[in-house]
Order: sequence, then C-alpha cells, then structure tokens
Amino acid sequence: MSCTNIHAQLSKLNKMREGIQTLQQDITAQRSTDVSLIHNQLRVYTEQFYKLQSFFDIHESEKFKLGAALRKKLNLQQVQNFSEGYAVAQDWNEQYFHIDINGVPLYPERYQCTIKFRNGMARVQQNGKWFYITENCERLNNEEYELAWDFFNGRAVVKQNGKWFFITENGERLNDGEYESAGNFYSGRARVKQNGKWFFITENGERLNNEEYWNVRDFSNGRACVQQVENWFFITENGERLNNEEYEDLRSFSNGIAKVEQNGKKFFIIANGERLNGEEYDDAQSFSNGRARVTQNGKWFFITENGERLNGEEYDDAQSFSNGRAAVKQGNNCIAIDINGDAFFQI
Repeated sequence: MSCTNIHAQLSKLNKMREGIQTLQQDITAQRSTDVSLIHNQLRVYTEQFYKLQSFFDIHESEKFKLGAALRKKLNLQQVQNFSEGYAVAQDWNEQYFHIDINGVPLYPERYQCTIKFRNGMARVQQNGKWFYITENCERLNNEEYELAWDFFNGRAVVKQNGKWFFITENGERLNDGEYESAGNFYSGRARVKQNGKWFFITENGERLNNEEYWNVRDFSNGRACVQQVENWFFITENGERLNNEEYEDLRSFSNGIAKVEQNGKKFFIIANGERLNGEEYDDAQSFSNGRARVTQNGKWFFITENGERLNGEEYDDAQSFSNGRAAVKQGNNCIAIDINGDAFFQI
C-alpha cells in the first residue's frame, strides 16, 4: 500500500473517530430523552469504524514483519514499526534516521534520536537539541528546543530556556505566553501553569476564563476537573462551572459519566452535572464495559450506565468487567458473569 493510500485511510479513520465522539456527546446531552435515532447512527458508524480499524490492525502486523526483514537485509541494529509510511532505523554507530518501505533513507543526515512520524512531522535530536522535520525532509522552522513533544490537534508543546510554550504546524508560536508547565490540547483546551497557578487556554492561545486553580486535569468529554483551595469541581468548555457542587475527590468524565466523592460517599454524575441515580456508595469503581462495581453495606454489585442494578445479585467480592466478563465471589463460589449479569461458568 502506498503512503498516499495509507494517509487517505488514516484520514478516513480519524474522521470516523470524530463522528463517533460527536454522536456520543449527543447521546450524553440527551440522556433523559429518546435517543434511539442517535444510537442507531452511532451503531452504524461504529461498525464502519471497526471494519476500517481491523484493516490497520492487519496492516500493523505486516509493517512489523517488513521492519524485521529490512533490518536483516540492510544490516541495521533495529527498525521500528512503520508510521505514516516511514520507520525509525538505527545503525551500528547508534545513529538514527527514517527509511521508507523500500529501506531507502529519507535524508542523508543521522541523528542522536528520532521519533516516528505523526501527522506529517517527526521530532529529531542533534547535539542535545530537538527540532521538527517534515516528510519533505525540510525543517519545520529554524528553532531548536530543550524538549519537544509530538503535535496534538495541530499544536505542539516545546521547551526553550527553561520555559514551555506552544507552536503551530507552521512552526510559529501560538501566542506570547511562556509557562512553567503545559499539557496537550484536549477538546480544544490546554492546561498551563504560570506563577504556581493553573489555567486553560484555547486553540487560539487565549485564556479560557479569568480563573486560576491550584490543580487541574485535562479536558475529557468536554469537562475538566479543577481544584481551588481543598475541593474539586468541574468546568465546561466555556470555562463555566458545570454545577454548584464541590467534591472531595473526582474522576474525569468518560462516556458522559464521572465518579465523585462527597462527604465520604461515592456516586456518579452525568454530563449536565446531575446525579446518575439517587444512590450513594461506600466504594465505587469507574465504568468498564458499560458497568461499574459498587459496594453498599459490605456487599458488591454492578450498575449500568443508566444507573440501574445489573441484576439482583450481591457479591462478597467482585472484579471490574474486562472483555465483557467479570469475576465475582459469593460465599465459597467464584464464578464469571457476562455483561447481562448472567453466570456462564464457575471458576
């Protein structure tokens, strides 16, 4: 498969992923209403996505075999897996470079370190400094950095003279801001730290709001966990509070649900800030495979993403679902149950 075809398929895959995320957000926003039409669209989109994803899984296996064959043929110390049509190669002089699927070097230079291509660019290190190169073998700009990370949503975090800042895919600075620490962009927002305080900026480099926080986490599902003084709360992509609640502890949103702790009790909230159900738990684990294990009065059971009990069973011990199965214990019996809560064999 040519690099052009790989890029076309990868672009299609990414668009499908974005479509799935959009539909999931629509479902989250309308959780209390009839969302059968959106669910059907999501099902069709997801089926198409996984068909294309399976192609890439197969292709990844082929690329691994290709890398191993080229390493032997070209007498190289190592050839890493291919990414976007190129692989990182290492010669016996501990020098790194990129090769194409025919084993031809992309350029004559050799570097101390190279990172695989992502979104048409790769990071390379020379004389202890990092910079970016494009697939056309050109430098992105004339800058060199103490540290540099991959581009993420069209922005990259780099460090120069002890300060972090962002650059765009054109190699230009996103804004004049320099930070003590900075994270990648998620949902079009990035966390940054200045003068010991955290806040968020948008993809335009502007501040999301005028607030500063003791601690923050990256945006997930359009919500971010932030801390002021001792307690935590959520903010939205607009920089506003999700609700008037504050929590002792919380977890980021995933599939429109977040676990929180208040007054020593754990429960779940949905994307509009309301409780998933009226229950509070002594302990609770985040959702996995659409099921969460929770405990009340010393007994474990499972709930669904609708906040309902999975079945009428309670267990002395239970493990979270993985690959549609969970191990549970009742008395001296250890059994495995499926996502419907039905036992299918004894352990």
